[in-house]
Amino acid sequence: MAGNRLVEDPDSDEEQLAVDGLVRNKNSRFVYLLTFLSAIGGFLLGYDAGVVSGAMILLKDEFALTYAWQTALVSSTIAAAGVFSLIGGLFNERFGRKPVILCASFVFTLGSLLMASANTRTALLTGRVVVGIGIGLVSVTSSVYIAELVPSRLRGRLVTANAVLIAAGQLTAGCIDGLFAYDTAAGWRYMLAMGAVPAMVQFIGFVFLPETPAWLITNGQHEAAKAALRRVRDVDTADVDEEFSVMKMTIEERSRNAATNGCKSIVKDVLRQPALRRALIVGCLLHMFQQFIGINAVMYYSATIIQSAGLREKSVIIWIAAATSAISFASALVGLSLVDKIGRRPLILISLLGEYNLVEEKYSTGNRS
Repeated sequence: MAGNRLVEDPDSDEEQLAVDGLVRNKNSRFVYLLTFLSAIGGFLLGYDAGVVSGAMILLKDEFALTYAWQTALVSSTIAAAGVFSLIGGLFNERFGRKPVILCASFVFTLGSLLMASANTRTALLTGRVVVGIGIGLVSVTSSVYIAELVPSRLRGRLVTANAVLIAAGQLTAGCIDGLFAYDTAAGWRYMLAMGAVPAMVQFIGFVFLPETPAWLITNGQHEAAKAALRRVRDVDTADVDEEFSVMKMTIEERSRNAATNGCKSIVKDVLRQPALRRALIVGCLLHMFQQFIGINAVMYYSATIIQSAGLREKSVIIWIAAATSAISFASALVGLSLVDKIGRRPLILISLLGEYNLVEEKYSTGNRS
């Protein structure tokens, strides 16, 4: 019998491959699940931008909103998001990625319910500010959470999922706006309240997700970091231990450099190296150009812009605005499918060409008028 145990089983390799495949599929599904739950943060950002566009058509009549109040309702959310995206970075380092996302989804849910139940302009504005706080916290955290947890072979595509879900949120908001546009008395309440649904899904889902290993290692929770790695990696214990050791060494070295030279040393190191300096400048300029063409204004005020063109039927206006979101979502899907096939640079050049044509057309139209 002992000798029989030493005889190689011809089926053993195939059985082991099958087991490895099941583990790989199980872990891959878990990685996709945590990516989806984290990227709901992008969905919330897109939903808010899309829903306020259609809801504003009804809110103007409900609360007799002046142009100043319309601007305040939109810009207050953006301002709060901007401030708390900066504060969120500090919260991430102090409390961890998971608690910040839990807090953000709770705050967004609260803000959605405050807006939906508002009976005064002030209450509505308060809800918009609260929603902005949630957006600011989650927008600075969700991509970090994905990048620190998913395997490197999937990181690029899964981080991009956050941008795709922003467009998906805009499209979903446009459709919900269209469905409730026929209820001119209370339709806007349902539009704004529906934002609480994905936020609650994210909150409930994140209760069961792990903290990122990087944050756990930074705060001395080594066993918890190993456990988190095992949940999301499709490799054996030895490989997880090796990845943990490399990660621990990198984080400790970074901490020593920061303690010795201060945080400013990181910025100085980036600026000293020409390649990193160029990448930083190009990345900042790309974001700047994206904002300066006015796409955010178009998304927040798309229904109002269409209404100013002369249309009077509110439901038609809102559905046309939803079509704009549909085009944005379709373009995001095309970009996601092409990013690994033709590369980042060609896609960026194509986008910049489209932005240039758009700005030129706006300028030409303004001169003719």
